Amino acid sequence: MNSTLQTLPPLRSWRAALLAVSLSALGGAALAQAEAAVGSAAAASAAAAPTRSAANPSGLNITREQISYATGVSTVRNFAKNKIEIDIDAVVRGMRDALAGPKALTMNDKEIRAAMNALQVELRRMDKQNRREAADTNIKRGSALQAEFKQQAGVVALSNGILYRELKAGNGAKPGDMDQVVVNYRGTLVDGTEFDATEPDRPVTLRLVNGIMGWREALKRMPMGAKWEIVIPYQLAYGERGVPGSIGPNETLVFEVELLDIKKPS
Repeated sequence: MNSTLQTLPPLRSWRAALLAVSLSALGGAALAQAEAAVGSAAAASAAAAPTRSAANPSGLNITREQISYATGVSTVRNFAKNKIEIDIDAVVRGMRDALAGPKALTMNDKEIRAAMNALQVELRRMDKQNRREAADTNIKRGSALQAEFKQQAGVVALSNGILYRELKAGNGAKPGDMDQVVVNYRGTLVDGTEFDATEPDRPVTLRLVNGIMGWREALKRMPMGAKWEIVIPYQLAYGERGVPGSIGPNETLVFEVELLDIKKPS
């Protein structure tokens, strides 16, 4: 889906202030980057000088020109990520006008706030639509994976939709809800993208009751010493909310879990 700002309320010369408006809507970090770039532009005479400061703690020979250029790339990528078309000439003009001072701006503060609010509304609308589309897609992809996994030898299907197969047998006790479990695990999405995992030879101790429903229900059936591959449908995972930045809405999750030990509550 591609979107422009043509549906937003018409504002006099709004393009001249597009940078400030859009970056404010896209987040404080982007705005801070833009402000840093403006400061760099004002000191253009020193653009070729390497910088070693709090902004560059590694001490690499990165020039202000490079920082400013990288800021521009990052800013445009933020717009592209949000599927917003921009007028790059107006962006540059807005920066120059901001450097020149308030009198150079072709929009007053009220108009800028109105444009910013309109853009935020558009961004929220787009985010909701994108999440709805992703949620529908993830349900279909998850169902396809479950159907394929169910056909593999040794797969057990539980009535709640969880699927698992034994990778290594175990013969110990099984944990209860209030127990702590010592596990190695790796979690992936249906496309194989890893979203979480224990470090090699560094198992973690977790209280079973604090896990997602699918994790709890599977591990309560798992004997100590076993290693399973487990497919958890989205309803028993993170559901429509997902986990921002790592797990999308309605994602089916795949885990490899090795149950090393069980610790009873004291």
